[in-house]
Amino acid sequence: MTGNRLRELLTLGNVSIKGLAEKLNMTQPNLSAQFKVQDVKSGILERICEVLGVTMDFFYGGTKYMKNGGEGYVAKEETVGVAQEEDAAILYKKRQQSLADAKDQEIIFLKGQVQALKETIQMLGGKNSNVDVPMPLQKKNA
Repeated sequence: MTGNRLRELLTLGNVSIKGLAEKLNMTQPNLSAQFKVQDVKSGILERICEVLGVTMDFFYGGTKYMKNGGEGYVAKEETVGVAQEEDAAILYKKRQQSLADAKDQEIIFLKGQVQALKETIQMLGGKNSNVDVPMPLQKKNA
């Protein structure tokens, strides 16, 4: 895979180069250098796939494996049309959105838990109980 092709696919998937570089623990110039090579190393592609949550098929257009009549398999390369690339980009966007939605739900849940704990601490702090309330949460007597 050429670096230009890699850039095209990432752009099609609305993947920010800066954000991707951060997730890969690389500098942006280092990642950008990958777009200038004739053959992107498979190790780099694998790391990108891990971060994006896609398989190598996302970049190579789906290598199909067929039985070759014996016990082994033969790889058959198929070209990817623009429609398939767009489908991959749409699937990636949907996956990213579902991850964002899950994070939002988790944040709402955790905020509810924090509020419940605050109310419990306030309730216990108002009564004569043996529960120690941490200093920052205790009300100061004026």
